[in-house]
Amino acid sequence: LLVLVDVSGSMERYARLLLAFLHAATRRAGRRDVFAFGTHLTDLTPAFGLADTDEMLGAASTAIDDFAGGTRLGDSLVTLRRLHARRLTGRRTLVLVISDGLDTGETDVLENELLWLKRHSRRLLWLNPLLRFEGYAPLARGATVLHRHADAMLAVHNLGALEELAGSLATLMRSGR
Repeated sequence: LLVLVDVSGSMERYARLLLAFLHAATRRAGRRDVFAFGTHLTDLTPAFGLADTDEMLGAASTAIDDFAGGTRLGDSLVTLRRLHARRLTGRRTLVLVISDGLDTGETDVLENELLWLKRHSRRLLWLNPLLRFEGYAPLARGATVLHRHADAMLAVHNLGALEELAGSLATLMRSGR
C-alpha cells in the first residue's frame, strides 16, 4: 500500500483526520508506505510505524514542513520515482492519492509521472473530499489529469465515506487484485 496525502492549504481541514483514519485503517495492511505532499514530498512511513495515533500525528506534524502551503503533486511524484521507486512500486502495489486535485505545478510533469506510476502499480485510486459537492466535476488542471489516470475516484469527506473506504481497502488488500 502506497499512500500519498495532500497537505496543502486547501486540504488542511482534511489532512490530519485522514492521516489518523489511515493510521488506524491500514494498521494490519502489512507493508504500507505513506508520504505527504504539498510543495515537496515528505516520507511519513516512520511516523506510521508508531502504534499510537496521537504519537503518529505528532511525528507527522514535525516532519511536514510545508503543511498548508501549495500543491505540486507532479514534482512530488518525480521525487518519489527518483528516490523510492524500487522499494515502493510493483504489480501488487495499491496507490491511494488523497487530494482535491487543486495542483499548481506543471500539468505535463503531473501527466508523465502519473503515467509512470500507473505502469508500475496495480491500481491508482483518487480519494477526493470535493465529491461532497453535488455535481462536482474535476475541472481544475491537476484534477483533470488525476481523473484521467485514476482507476477510480472515491469520496473521503464524511464518516460514512470513510467507513465504506475502509471496507473497500480491506477487500482490495485481501484479494491482491
